[in-house]
Amino acid sequence: MPWPSPISTSPWNGSPAGTRAADVGTRPGPVRDAVAAQQSDWMQLLERLAYKAVEHGELEPDVDPAQLAFELNAVLVSANTSFILHGNPAVFERARAAVRGRLPGLPR
Repeated sequence: MPWPSPISTSPWNGSPAGTRAADVGTRPGPVRDAVAAQQSDWMQLLERLAYKAVEHGELEPDVDPAQLAFELNAVLVSANTSFILHGNPAVFERARAAVRGRLPGLPR
């Protein structure tokens, strides 16, 4: 099963709700609730994919899907934030390297 590869030079990278969460996370209301729900859905998707990869032998059996999902999301949000603030697309290669470090079977 191929792993999602949202890392590119687009300023949207990271979790779909990652950047918006910083904008609306402290303001109660329907927009914050919608962004929070989208972020939860994203994390659940990453966790389900990690769980399936373990089941199919694509990841080691001792991998914690929730932890892996958290780490992958953290890398993507960090790359996205760095790109938005500094405009340096080199952060995406660092993000790719971090993801490959956690998912060594990914193609280069």
